[in-house]
Amino acid sequence: FALIAGLLWSSPSRAYRMMHKTTSSTSSYVACNSLSGFAHWPWNQPTTYWYYNTSGAGAGKTAAIQAALNTWTNASESDHVLVYAGTTSAGYNLNDNQNTLVWGSTTDASLCGTVACHAVTTIRFSSTQQIMYEVDIVLNEEMDWRTDGTYDPTCSDSVTNPDGTPRHNVALDTQAIVTHELGHGLGLGHPSSGESTFADATMGGSSCKVGGRT
Repeated sequence: FALIAGLLWSSPSRAYRMMHKTTSSTSSYVACNSLSGFAHWPWNQPTTYWYYNTSGAGAGKTAAIQAALNTWTNASESDHVLVYAGTTSAGYNLNDNQNTLVWGSTTDASLCGTVACHAVTTIRFSSTQQIMYEVDIVLNEEMDWRTDGTYDPTCSDSVTNPDGTPRHNVALDTQAIVTHELGHGLGLGHPSSGESTFADATMGGSSCKVGGRT
């Protein structure tokens, strides 16, 4: 079963929520103390390996991806180890048993459709035990992926232009976006409600800016 966790423009966060799959086609967010459980990797699999497809807008992004992986590995009290496993020619495929980061089109109806999202994370996991088996992250090739610390200050404002067309070519901080998507790859959902102090939080709506790196 697959769950899609897209990076759109959610409200700033109050607290993290966890992803919970209710049926084969629906999902929800729950608190981390939910008795119904939430998405997680197997308890005996603390290390996950992540591959990077360098084609498209991904060229030259290795250091940003490695930094994002290290952010979660080095997080306080983290039980996860995220390892950079090298490059791959594999594209988006949620059934190849490989965690892959790839730049490509997100316009497929099973991803973001006509909405110009920054990126989308897809997860294959069971709805009975909430165990995660594979994660693929597709980063929108139509965006302007930066690694020099610059970004469009309005990157979290809207998914469309004033005329209603998808908003493309928005300058985004690569490391921050990848860090956000990897958070989904660990079972974290989007925040539940707004709080101004979390405007640039990693899992918040402004994670397109450098503040989302940590």
